[in-house]
Amino acid sequence: MTKQTHNETIRAGLFAVAPILPVFLVLGGLLGLFMNQAGISDWQAWLNSLLVYAGASQFSMVELLNSGATYPIILMVTFVINLRHALMVASMAPWFAPIHPRLALFGVFFVTDESWAVSIREIRQQRGSILFFFAATLPAYVTWSSATYLGWHFGELLPSTPLFIQTINFISMAFFVAILALLYEGKSNILPWLISAVLSIVLYRYVSQSWHMVVAGVAAAIIAIYLPNQSVKQSANQSNTGDTDHE
Repeated sequence: MTKQTHNETIRAGLFAVAPILPVFLVLGGLLGLFMNQAGISDWQAWLNSLLVYAGASQFSMVELLNSGATYPIILMVTFVINLRHALMVASMAPWFAPIHPRLALFGVFFVTDESWAVSIREIRQQRGSILFFFAATLPAYVTWSSATYLGWHFGELLPSTPLFIQTINFISMAFFVAILALLYEGKSNILPWLISAVLSIVLYRYVSQSWHMVVAGVAAAIIAIYLPNQSVKQSANQSNTGDTDHE
């Protein structure tokens, strides 16, 4: 395997994030529009994207504000939704562990579903470095925060027809399906993903609309850890059986 130079690693990160930026531009703009409609000022909307930078929890925050939820409830829901980032950051330890703790703490703030997906693929293939992550995530951060501000001011220009809303929903769904495809490694992924999806839907509909992602994610992680161990045990048993037959 050829070791990448720093410049090659940075270029790879920029190339990986390029298809993501248009989606961030649209969704960030919609977030800004929704914040405007919720009575949030333009500087508050912009500051929220700069300091929170978590799309799912930001949209949930606006929805909770519109429903009259209290600030403690909004903080709790935002915290719970973002708990999944703990799992993502832990999986990126090969890149974060070797660098200075302050730089690692700085980098952790920028971990999103998208930057994690493109980075974990590189980690699994033993390519790149933390430079790849920063090259991929910083342009996304600038695009998201800028789009939020622009959406607050110019979001009303976007069409509000049902077709436009359906198109945005389709783009969002296709976007995350594409991320999922990046992470597919084989049939061993299917069972954890399927159980996680079903569990998330059931929890969202019947139990909690804030804990469903975290619980489903942890369940999938536990299953994914257990399955390889089962394979190892089966291989060991088959080996032992074969040795017994030869005796």
